[in-house]
Formats: sequence, C-alpha cells, structure tokens
Amino acid sequence: MNVLDAETTATIAASLEQVFVGEPSAIPDALSELGWSDVVDADPLTARTLLFEAQGRALATSRLLDDVALRALGDHFTVDATAVAYRGVTLGALDDVDQVVLLDDDTATVATAHDAAQHLRRAAGFDRGGQWQVIDRAAVPSVPIEVDSPTISAAVAAARLALTAELIGVCQTALDTAIRHTTAREQYGRPLATFQVVRHALAESYAAVEHARATLREAQLAEPTLAPLAARVAKHRAGATRALVMRHAIQVHGAMGLTLESDVHRAVTRGAALDALLGSHHDLAERLGRDLLSGAQVPAPIVAI
Repeated sequence: MNVLDAETTATIAASLEQVFVGEPSAIPDALSELGWSDVVDADPLTARTLLFEAQGRALATSRLLDDVALRALGDHFTVDATAVAYRGVTLGALDDVDQVVLLDDDTATVATAHDAAQHLRRAAGFDRGGQWQVIDRAAVPSVPIEVDSPTISAAVAAARLALTAELIGVCQTALDTAIRHTTAREQYGRPLATFQVVRHALAESYAAVEHARATLREAQLAEPTLAPLAARVAKHRAGATRALVMRHAIQVHGAMGLTLESDVHRAVTRGAALDALLGSHHDLAERLGRDLLSGAQVPAPIVAI
C-alpha cells in the first residue's frame, strides 16, 4: 500500500466535490468514473477520509457507509443486495436490497428485507434532507452472522471512523458559511468578522475542527485490539466539535441563524443526525468513562490529544 502525497490528495478532494453534486443514486457511477477503486487500493485510510469528509461538506446523503461496514464484516455480503441498520437505523428505504444486517456494538444479525420492511418507519427528527428509516429490531426475525466478536467490533469501528470524517466535513461547511457571512455583513460600518467576539468564536471553531482531524488521524493508526476504543474517542471528539461549531455558527449569524434564511441550518440538522448515529458524543463519553474505569488500555497518541 502506498500513501497518497499532498498534491494527489488535494486533486482527489477537488474531484470528489463534483461526485456529491448529483442524486445519491448517481454517486457509485461517479466514483467509478473517477477511478475510485484505484484510490482505495493505493491508500484505503486516506481514501475513506477524503470520501466521507467530501460527503459531509456537501451535506449529501448516500449508502456509502454500508459499504464500509460490510467490507469490514468480510466476504459474507454483496453491497448491492445488502443494507445495514446501525442500531436499528438504515440510511434509506429497503426497496432495492434483499437483506439487512442489524449491526450493534457487540452483535450482528441478518434479516430479510421483506421482514424488516414490515417493521420500518421514517426516522423522527428535523433533518429534512435525510432518508433514514428505523427498524423495530425486537420485532424482526433475524439470525446471527457467522463472524467473531472482534470482526463485529472492527466493522462498528470502521463505520464510526467514516462518520467522524463526515462530521468533520459538516463542521467545515458550517465554519466556511460563518466566515463568508461575517466577512460580507457589516455592523456599525465594520465587517462582523472584525469584532473580537466573532473572531474568537471562529478561531475556536477552527481549532476544534483541526483537533478532530488530528484525533481521527491517530485513531486510524491504532492497533487492531485498540481500534474500537480509538474509534469511539474519534467520533466523540467529532460530535463534541459539532456541538461547539454549530453553536458558534448560529451565534455569528445572529437572528438569521435561527431561521431558514441562511443555509447554516442544513449543517446544523445534518450534523445532529450524524452525531446521533452509532452513539452521540454524550453516549460515547459515558461509554469511554466506563472503559477507563474498567482499566481499558487507551492508545497513547489519543490520550495526548
């Protein structure tokens, strides 16, 4: 495996911006035209980060996360025929799949799409651009997947790292939107961005996003036995960053930040949904606390961050 250099990475990131412009159904073909499989073969970790951060920046929706989870589970499923329910939440309807993997932190079972569809409802929430569905897991007949516990943990960890990258992308979009707004708008004859309180809010947001990026990079390098815990740390950091960045973004927008007048609301709603998937930052903080109290080993670089 090679590591993509900075110039190549920047070129790929720019190309990915066009991938998420169209409809979600067109994303696989757009990635194929981009030669995405070659990028993944060259540097899987960087490829996944670039892909999901680009999706987050675009505030787009897709089933790309299913591909990450299913690949981590091994050769048991084909992506085209299988959807994943993350703690009972699917990323869309089940019309085009044959089966559903019900994935939790410690267990993974599989059900037919027909059975799952009988106990499916639209996810509640205010993310109007989302297409998520909720399965009543207790009511759906399913059978365990023949994979060991470490493999299940690895699949959940891989999904959390992808969500971390996507949350970072959403936060970057909210920060960019806030910067554009405060640069263009004036108060008392001065751009909003020149006021100290605004500058501090934007600087704190920028630092938090870079902190989340650094945490993600370290989590991706954790040894396999520590990977699940490292992924929880990374997603917790990204979720906490989302809370801070969105609070500042709304604040510097003033009254506009509380209405649909500004696009910042799209980042706020999408970020909140992504934070909740596979454990919010509040849930993960509690889980990490229990891990530490039980004497769990924590990757040293993560502790340093």
